[in-house]
Amino acid sequence: MIRRINLEKQSVIIRYEDNDYELEKFETERLPELYWAKATDIYINVSPKQGSQAMLAMLKGNPGHTSLKKWLEQFRDLLATTAEQNSAVPAVDESPSNE
Repeated sequence: MIRRINLEKQSVIIRYEDNDYELEKFETERLPELYWAKATDIYINVSPKQGSQAMLAMLKGNPGHTSLKKWLEQFRDLLATTAEQNSAVPAVDESPSNE
């Protein structure tokens, strides 16, 4: 995902090097979308804790982003799914056995 972000960023910089409006638009609209996708990927494939931290940072750092509402819904859905999965896992009895 990092490679994809960097490639797209380089492509935009080359394409719009003399167009400050398009560069700013990329940095304020598209780049946060890419970082949100990265945070979601981390949550699902690496660690819910690390992903949550990245997602919260994105939410706090982009309060006016047009996708904020969608991000909040996705975050809530992921948390709910994780909570459901965790409650479905049987508890492990860690008390010493009397064998």
